[in-house]
Amino acid sequence: MTDPITPENLYGPSNPPATAPVTPPIPIEETPEIPMNTPPPPPKKSSGSFIGALILFVGLFGLGIWLSSFIRQYLPGGLSTFTQTPSATPTLLATPTPTDPFAAWTTYQVTSSATKLLIDGISFKLPADVLAPICDTTSCMSQGTYLPGGTRFTVAPRGAGQLLADHRGSAISDGGGVVFTSTDTTVEGHKAKLFTGLFTGKTVAGYGFSRMRGYMIEVTPTLSLEINHFTPAGITADFTTDDTLFDQIVGTLMMPAAPPATPQVTPIITTPTIATAAPSPATTSGF
Repeated sequence: MTDPITPENLYGPSNPPATAPVTPPIPIEETPEIPMNTPPPPPKKSSGSFIGALILFVGLFGLGIWLSSFIRQYLPGGLSTFTQTPSATPTLLATPTPTDPFAAWTTYQVTSSATKLLIDGISFKLPADVLAPICDTTSCMSQGTYLPGGTRFTVAPRGAGQLLADHRGSAISDGGGVVFTSTDTTVEGHKAKLFTGLFTGKTVAGYGFSRMRGYMIEVTPTLSLEINHFTPAGITADFTTDDTLFDQIVGTLMMPAAPPATPQVTPIITTPTIATAAPSPATTSGF
């Protein structure tokens, strides 16, 4: 009987079968899970930091204002306004020169009734469309022309050497003795009287008028100037429009410097001063 095949029969008792070595398991290192980046929580706002920043801002603002006012007082003309040109060169802005509203008007001088010559230092302007004043009489005691509204404009020197007496020391009235309403005023720094009359009166030459307004102006201690405009009797004129123009004409008056003030003495009224006026165009040719 054949012995069964066993390890002992094959290899014998002293040669046990080789045992295949067992390879130890290779440990698998687990990759640690990398957490996703998450933003940190926002810092909590501190009320103290906000107040501090506000105080700092207010302080810097106040410091800037103080420095500006401090530096400004040492500048001769203050801070000049300038514009920035493309070349970055500061350019001072020019101060606009006011335009003369009477630049296109014509200047005229007053004629002396004593010498028939122009009086130096006394002049006025008229619009370019108003005719030049001419002597109202052959003696040229006054000169006049017509304003656009139809009223007559008149100027006349009064006083020493002139044909018309100075208004100082007497009331201002028309040729018939009717006294005008007058008030004290000044014209270009000179003492003056504004006189008005809304009545039918007569000029010194005997011509009628229905309304008059004018000034008696003290030019020097011995010379006065009368300037007025009036509506000739029987003539329809726009007195209101001409009166506005009349005030503008008075504003163009050029006279010598006003005389120094003297103590006021109450005058004794003797002979009334008659306001000068030109003849009506209805009665005198050319005027």
